[in-house]
Amino acid sequence: MSATAQSALRKWNSDDLGPRQTQEFKKAISSFEYEAQVHTEINDHGQSTCFMLFDPWQPGAAETLQAIQDKYAATVTGENHRAIIALIDAATAKLKQTRPVIDKRTTPEQRAESKRLYEEREREQAQRDQKYRAVWEQILAKRPPRAEAVIVAQLEKDESEPWGDYSASKTVRRVAIGWRTGKREDFRQLRRAAAQFPETRHLGPDSPVSPRGRELERTRAEEVEHRDTYSNGNGNWVGEDRYSGWQVQSIDLNSKLFSLEHPDMIEDLLPAQTVAAQKMTSPVMPMSTTIVSPSVCDPQSDASLDTLIDLASKSCGWVERNARYLVDKVERLEAAGTWPKKLQGEPKTWARFCTEVLGYPAYYIEYIREAVNVLDSQAADQGDGR
Repeated sequence: MSATAQSALRKWNSDDLGPRQTQEFKKAISSFEYEAQVHTEINDHGQSTCFMLFDPWQPGAAETLQAIQDKYAATVTGENHRAIIALIDAATAKLKQTRPVIDKRTTPEQRAESKRLYEEREREQAQRDQKYRAVWEQILAKRPPRAEAVIVAQLEKDESEPWGDYSASKTVRRVAIGWRTGKREDFRQLRRAAAQFPETRHLGPDSPVSPRGRELERTRAEEVEHRDTYSNGNGNWVGEDRYSGWQVQSIDLNSKLFSLEHPDMIEDLLPAQTVAAQKMTSPVMPMSTTIVSPSVCDPQSDASLDTLIDLASKSCGWVERNARYLVDKVERLEAAGTWPKKLQGEPKTWARFCTEVLGYPAYYIEYIREAVNVLDSQAADQGDGR
């Protein structure tokens, strides 16, 4: 059917019909128009009926309806409405018998290729996860006593489009340069760490005010210390430009350290832990001391793994309780590193573990973890008087 034939259809004149007759006529017309635009779609999962409001009608549908209009001058009355409805219903039944069928089933070769691509992506993700865990373990091995966060410097490349009112940046380099003690954000520690890294030395505590800052009568702290703790903000960071140049910020050790999208971007420039610090964090027990504890207390044991999985899985469904309980159990699972034992076959990814073992997708758990971190950050800022 051409669009010309459909556009040539006239508007029905049904002013002489009563309420019930009008309702019956409109129902017949609606059924005809629906059947003229509907089609059956078959895919690998079965078949379904699809209707698109602006799809063209079936071939011949408009001509059939136009013939009915021509026969009765597109006028419906109390005397002829039953005959018109009967003709429209018959045309609708015929359209249903000739309903188009669109076959979207894939071939065995296409399904095999899709499976190959999926498995390849999963392997690549597993490799990225492995790199991430390696960096994480390397960072934690250097963690000094009382350290609560690692301080990183990252170089941002401006990708904004001023003419399109679009602002964005891309991280092209990320370096771990120091540690932050204490749970609250501390700009003094950020700037001291920045002074130790040549690329961010201009953000250190002894850096002078820029010429622009002198014009605005601003201090160096007002220039470089940013508290973007609002919704979708960049958090607390030290730098001169939000979308370009070097920035320094701290990332809590209880949260994800680095994005899994770029696990190999991080450069570890942290100094090795001193012998004195190792003694403080790992005291040696006397030879005569014997410690006996249940196997569930051993984070590497199967009993501990089963307990954490059970607690994490149950707390995922809590909607009116403290979400920090779930975050604590998930982070203990990640820290122990024994969760791959529960996965049969490859790939042994965190996303697959969350879905198959915990019963919830990984992105759902990450949303909860990010929300808890935001709330903790806001609470720390309020307690600090900011």
